[in-house]
Amino acid sequence: MKKAIIFPLIFFTISSLILAKGQSKIGLIMRINPSAQIGMIYHFTPAFSLRPYIGFSQTNEKAEDEYKPLRNAPTSKRSWEVDSTRIIFGLGFLYYFYSAKDLSIYSALDFGYIRETTNGSETWLDRKWDSSGEHVQLDLLLGLQCRLVKHLSIFGEVGFGYSLRRFESDNYLESSRRIKRWGMANSGIGLVFYF
Repeated sequence: MKKAIIFPLIFFTISSLILAKGQSKIGLIMRINPSAQIGMIYHFTPAFSLRPYIGFSQTNEKAEDEYKPLRNAPTSKRSWEVDSTRIIFGLGFLYYFYSAKDLSIYSALDFGYIRETTNGSETWLDRKWDSSGEHVQLDLLLGLQCRLVKHLSIFGEVGFGYSLRRFESDNYLESSRRIKRWGMANSGIGLVFYF
């Protein structure tokens, strides 16, 4: 299966470089998806491009509510806090199937690797926990790119994808787990600055 994917990608990359002959252009991308991402886009031809990127996000979530441990027991308050840090590495292959003067529509095959660490605390159980994990995701995206001025474009993407998550945790309820998911990919918007 891996050979079935790797060899066509190598062939596509080499043949695109040979066919480019001065038609290539390079741009810097900045994207929110929902994490902040920065990368490059390299157009081999007017129809094909390659987009490597890296990203980073850090979140802090706090919540508090009331609950009754037993039916006739008094109401108690509970709260929790979770801090997460994510680092993302990705590579996208884009095919522009419609291009006009200032507007392009494209499809993209996007591969991403995400490393995540999480720290949490729960006051009602008086405990803390840490977890770390990795995600591998493959998304099929549909995008629209619109040129604003000569060297600057804006783009937006939606799509469908598959992700596999693996976690290791010191949480007493679960020490490790794997989650496979098919569904909507993260939508994104961004800017491209062409050199």
